[in-house]
Amino acid sequence: ERRVQGGRQVILKDFDRIYGALYDMLNQNYRERRVQTKEGDKLLRFCRVAHGNAAKHCSVHESFRCIILEEERELKYSD
Repeated sequence: ERRVQGGRQVILKDFDRIYGALYDMLNQNYRERRVQTKEGDKLLRFCRVAHGNAAKHCSVHESFRCIILEEERELKYSD
């Protein structure tokens, strides 16, 4: 969560079980809200992160990037 909010890169490999929890983030399905800051208007983006029956909205920094490493032989089974 801190990497998403801080604009860092995240590299995922062999995390097939959690991809569903990150569905909105991986599909860039963000909710946007404009807020007033000292520097002026700022657009904040949020995505839903699910864990079991619980879900929360996590802010997504504009510089955040997610890289997924997948074995080539597994690509035909991926969405």
